[in-house]
Amino acid sequence: AFGQDFFEWLVPYFMGRMTFVQPYYRLRSAHVLRGLSILLSAFALWEMRMDPTFYARKLMKPFGLTTVAWDLVLRRFGLSRAQASFSHPIDLGIGGAIVACMIVVLATTTGRKITTWWVAAGVAAALTMTFCSLSFTSFVAVAGIIGIFVGGRVSRFTSWLLLPVSIGVILAYT
Repeated sequence: AFGQDFFEWLVPYFMGRMTFVQPYYRLRSAHVLRGLSILLSAFALWEMRMDPTFYARKLMKPFGLTTVAWDLVLRRFGLSRAQASFSHPIDLGIGGAIVACMIVVLATTTGRKITTWWVAAGVAAALTMTFCSLSFTSFVAVAGIIGIFVGGRVSRFTSWLLLPVSIGVILAYT
């Protein structure tokens, strides 16, 4: 339990603190996330069309490193819902959306543009992961992220609305 908590909570916490302190580490983190999203999107594409739960069954199970219940293959639109290194397709989709945002934030805070080839490739790969999950929750999350991004870029007034709209959405949801 200590090892699991250590790697799930303490290591990411201290890595996050170090990442946001130095622009050099933000840039390196964006590169790492780009590479990981490209790798995971390849697994997600393979799982969606060719071999469901390939990552958990073929790569991780022989080493005893998976707890995924791969007996159940989820399908939608005639395709398998990919999960790659995640526990469930919803997790893959939301993870892809979050990674896309992190690549954009980490890259742009170090002076790179969204149109830089490696930033665009990382975001495209992360959105591919979201698409391969075939999760409606993930699709809504991406639509919301795009809406917030566009709304924040339109004018200063719309960026000030972020907090009240977020509180309103949370209250409406509950």
